[in-house]
Amino acid sequence: MKNLLHKSLFIRHKILFFVAWGFVGSASANLSLDKQFYLESIGILKASDSLGGLFAEIIASAYVDYFNIQKRFVLTDLSRVQQVIGQFELEHKLIENVHILAEIARVSKSTSLIRTQVLKEPASYHFKIDWLHAPLMERIAKIEFFLAQPDPGNALKTEIIKKAFQDHLGELFSQLPFLGEVTGRDSAMVTLNLGATSGLLPGSFVEISTLEEVKKHPILNEMVSWELVPTGKVRVEHVEESLSFGKVITELDHQKVLRYQKITHIEAPSVPKSSQTEESVSKSDFSNYHNGLIAGGIVFGNASYSYRNGGVFYESQSFLTSIKLQSEIWFSESWFTLLDFYYASFRFTQKNSYSNTLSPRSQIGGSFGSWSSLNIGMGYLQPIFENVAQIRLKWGYQLFLYEIPWQGSPEYTATINNDSLWMGIQGDYNLNSFFNVFLGFNRGIIPFRTSYPWLSASQGSSWSEWQAGVDYLLKQELKLRLSLDIQSSSLSSFTSLVDQKIFTLGPSVLYLF
Repeated sequence: MKNLLHKSLFIRHKILFFVAWGFVGSASANLSLDKQFYLESIGILKASDSLGGLFAEIIASAYVDYFNIQKRFVLTDLSRVQQVIGQFELEHKLIENVHILAEIARVSKSTSLIRTQVLKEPASYHFKIDWLHAPLMERIAKIEFFLAQPDPGNALKTEIIKKAFQDHLGELFSQLPFLGEVTGRDSAMVTLNLGATSGLLPGSFVEISTLEEVKKHPILNEMVSWELVPTGKVRVEHVEESLSFGKVITELDHQKVLRYQKITHIEAPSVPKSSQTEESVSKSDFSNYHNGLIAGGIVFGNASYSYRNGGVFYESQSFLTSIKLQSEIWFSESWFTLLDFYYASFRFTQKNSYSNTLSPRSQIGGSFGSWSSLNIGMGYLQPIFENVAQIRLKWGYQLFLYEIPWQGSPEYTATINNDSLWMGIQGDYNLNSFFNVFLGFNRGIIPFRTSYPWLSASQGSSWSEWQAGVDYLLKQELKLRLSLDIQSSSLSSFTSLVDQKIFTLGPSVLYLF
């Protein structure tokens, strides 16, 4: 079984190895190169030694302590991998097998691995640490150090080993020519994978670069040199423990700051953090949609409708509770698609406004009704006023259905359905690092069909919507929104007119991904 698995792994990665061999020497600059070396996560392999695993637990603990302090990299759990490839003991020569290591990285979804080996010398212990890039297991960086053997009868102290790893791991990662990476961009705002634990402060200036070329040694399978080209500069606006948000203030000619690009230099703020006031920090946009958002909430409000036909004038209104679902998918920094859905139910009571009398059913509790609305569309975002504000142009297809009471004989519930193309505009304004307000207006422009049982075929229709609200940034991926929505529609024939209005107010939660 061991031989079969080993052979399978070898064949799978042999093809990949020779494909990569054709590109050994250098790789040219593009987004794929930045993405290829997006070093987000690290898996720590079990330390290998010729002493029966004497140092394995101590070294594992040293790594955990180090990555608990620094938050730049995500430490992946390899315990599941140990079960999947349980036939192999990751010691001695097997820990050097690139095919097995590539399989470990694939299963654990690690973008890189750290391999540790301990060799016994006559008077010392020789520690070798390799940082390997998946999936080809190219060596990104390496470091070696020695610890003297204690006197006979004494053991090497745990504190000494951990202190040595703390010092040398920092030196290992410093061999990488960049300090961190851009993890997302929305309009002029970017997210960085460095935060307070990396010494970043609000007001710091960060230089961003793209990988132009990475040269690799064709025999040793290790990185030889890295060439980066500056693309722009970012001013840090808000800092959390392991990430920060910044605003792009300059971009070089023919270059653009993008996700996956590298942080190559950090300039400390010119004034101490304590002297900064909220007013002195530039207003910023933390919509930070990355690839999109999903939102949901329960809102409350009022539904009303009126019907006029000659000498008949009926009015109805009701309190309502509505479910509100929204989503956006971003194709680029400016273009996105959207999907909005609302559903509400209510109990209507209606009266004849001329006689001021309730209908028979309203006198015994009223009629149940419902309202649902579906919007599908696209949009374009344009920053204005140095990215403090944004304009969103939106358009798409809209469908709504009403079930409302009708004063017939007998009294019954009738269904209205209407669909059309629509256009809209929305303005966003960033008050500070956490609060954003918005105001939008949508209107139906080309009705497709309208169905209302008691109106003639020659009817017309219209629909419009106002939206206003405020967003509060809870953390990088989460926002709280309070919004006010007002929808109005009307249907008309030569003799009749039906008006509906929906007013809702309430909170929703937005998850950004």
